[in-house]
Amino acid sequence: MLLTQDEGVKSFISNLTAQLSGKMFSLFSD
Repeated sequence: MLLTQDEGVKSFISNLTAQLSGKMFSLFSD
């Protein structure tokens, strides 16, 4: 499945944001 560049960027950013928020949540939940 080929993504357009814009879709790829949005997907990358959303994945990165999810990873960051997950790390922040695990830090603060301790």
